[in-house]
Amino acid sequence: MVKSGTRWGAAAAAAIAATFIQCGSEKGSPETGRCEGAVPDRVVYPDERRASDEALERVWVDRCDASTDPAQAYVLISPADAATVPADQPVELRWGRALASAAPAGIGRPARLDAPAFGWPSISFGIPKAAAHIPPITGWVYLVELRPAAGGDPLYVFTADESWLPDEAEWAELRAMGSIDVTIWTAYLDKNVIYDAKDGPFVSPSPSRFTIGDR
Repeated sequence: MVKSGTRWGAAAAAAIAATFIQCGSEKGSPETGRCEGAVPDRVVYPDERRASDEALERVWVDRCDASTDPAQAYVLISPADAATVPADQPVELRWGRALASAAPAGIGRPARLDAPAFGWPSISFGIPKAAAHIPPITGWVYLVELRPAAGGDPLYVFTADESWLPDEAEWAELRAMGSIDVTIWTAYLDKNVIYDAKDGPFVSPSPSRFTIGDR
């Protein structure tokens, strides 16, 4: 369920912030629409046969009710938080569980053995890329928000993988951002449906930031 940007009372906001991330804002602010409206145009689908725009719709509508449970949430692993990376060629982004280093293997993540469902060939149109009539996915998916730290429109990546290597055009967009705040949502879809709270969505407890170049 999508939250509006309605102003919350101080007590209610504090209670909600303990468990959920608030990605909305007050009406009339530049952030209006972050938790409202349709999926934006600036979305990259690197593996459209598994994670399509149709699957993203299900995660998108629930993203602002996502849990920040660090045992389930994913964060950017590489580049590391506060890192600066060279601008001359694309750098792969990788993410993993926030408490991966603290949790024993097999603990802290719902036991899901299903492989993402593959579908039919898709059609790409560059940035953004769009999938055409892809069968529903069963598996974990990741929505990665890359937001300019200085302000401006973010770029999103929706994928079934735990990494993404931008192409030259996508890297040029990121390079223009300079410093980038990264937030990651994850959910388990069963034929494009989230059936239970243990399946998410989950969201990074706080954004990670990296910088491209010497800004």
